[in-house]
Amino acid sequence: MPEAHAEKPFELTAESTEVAVSRYRTLLEQAPFGIVATDRVGRIVETSPSADRLMGVSAAQHRQRTIDSLEWSIVNPAGERLEPSRFPAVRAWRTQSKVQGEIVGRVDASGETVWLSVTAAPVPGGRGEVLVVYQDVTRQHQLESMPDPLNSACEAEQRFRAMAEGLPVIVWIAKPDGTREFFNRHYADFLGLAPEEVTGREHEWRPFIHPDDVGPYLKLFRTSLRQQEPFEAEFRGLRQDCEWRWVKSNGRPWWAPNGEYMGLVGATLDITERKRAELALKESNARLREDADMLARLASQLVLTEQRERQRFGHLLHDRMQQDLIAVKFKLHSVLRDIEPERRQPLLDAVALVDRSIDTSRNLHTDLSPAFVREANLHVALTWLAETFERNHGLRVETDLAEDVMIEREDQRILIFEAVREALLNVVKHARVDRAEVRMQRGDGGLIQISVEDRGAGFDQAPNWSPALDTNGLRTIEERLGLMGGGLRVESRPGVGTRVVLLITEQAR
Repeated sequence: MPEAHAEKPFELTAESTEVAVSRYRTLLEQAPFGIVATDRVGRIVETSPSADRLMGVSAAQHRQRTIDSLEWSIVNPAGERLEPSRFPAVRAWRTQSKVQGEIVGRVDASGETVWLSVTAAPVPGGRGEVLVVYQDVTRQHQLESMPDPLNSACEAEQRFRAMAEGLPVIVWIAKPDGTREFFNRHYADFLGLAPEEVTGREHEWRPFIHPDDVGPYLKLFRTSLRQQEPFEAEFRGLRQDCEWRWVKSNGRPWWAPNGEYMGLVGATLDITERKRAELALKESNARLREDADMLARLASQLVLTEQRERQRFGHLLHDRMQQDLIAVKFKLHSVLRDIEPERRQPLLDAVALVDRSIDTSRNLHTDLSPAFVREANLHVALTWLAETFERNHGLRVETDLAEDVMIEREDQRILIFEAVREALLNVVKHARVDRAEVRMQRGDGGLIQISVEDRGAGFDQAPNWSPALDTNGLRTIEERLGLMGGGLRVESRPGVGTRVVLLITEQAR
């Protein structure tokens, strides 16, 4: 037998070592997955370019870290951040056991996540070193995270139907041709139909719309469908108990994800109670307007009646009392002629008293029924009033009166005149000054504003109270102005003065 040759032992030469290192480097550089090697204390000592890219660092930065470094931002599949002790590579290093294909995410500074499948195992025969392999599974993870379109559509349909059935209104969907492809149960309940009898076609629901409303309703509905616009209509619908109920229907156009126009989706709500409340409110407002009109007419009649009474009393003073006083004066003069001079003084005093009474009655007649109030132009009447106060009370009244303010209604003219006179009397009584101002101007919309102002004592205006209004005169005028659509405002400060503002809108009778 031929002599057997002994196997030549493997010799580790420089050449063989260089070849092994070259193969190792080539594997690291060309591997489509990341490779990381650590020493026995967890320091990273070797990385592949793919590993550097997947971990978002350079090779130098990578090798300056440990596998349990706090600089790594790692999350689990649920997106929850992991402590370093729970990293797959760290668990393999600490337990010196293999961890196979665990999915984790590495979050970069911008918040983006790279999903990795991690396999880590101790180096066979080593002293605690670990070899870690990373594989990019980001695309796979994203696909797995995406919901199934078919399941999503079914779930959306189920949610819509559950919501539609739970709403206390009629929910409907109309196709572009007007056919109703969906109604919730409230539609059948309203019409008194069994669910299987509901078809959604026009001939089914049209008879349940009031004959006076069906034409306008169909016109609005068809126009909205054709022009792909929102739809809104109020009409009467016949409920299953044969009662006509007011309902309001709203619809909105909707489109499929591919942009196809699908028709209208809408809801119909019973608004009968609201309509009844609106009708009751309308009737109540009408009654209130009638009452307000009646009060305004009564206020007007009261102003005119008072003025007629003033005129009657003024005429009584002029026609009766003044005539009687003049007759008394003549008789006193005739008696004076027959009495000795030394006995005439008492009679002369009586004549003087009669003269004063005649003057007083004349002034009362003029004050009670000034002829100027009968003129539509308030400028004349207020100018006369200012002159009268200066003559009778020593109050100098400066006027700034627009001459184009014409008020045709006699009751309004009288009320304004009396209000200005009452305000000037308050100046005489309370302001402790000898000067006041009266202004009149016309604003927009026929609004007339008249103010009476003094720079006298003034007063402190407490909420909802005013001494200037604590008189029957201005208080009554304020109420009557309100009934005629006007108002009265008082502004005052102690030591500064008082301003009374009258506002009224000229109205036709």
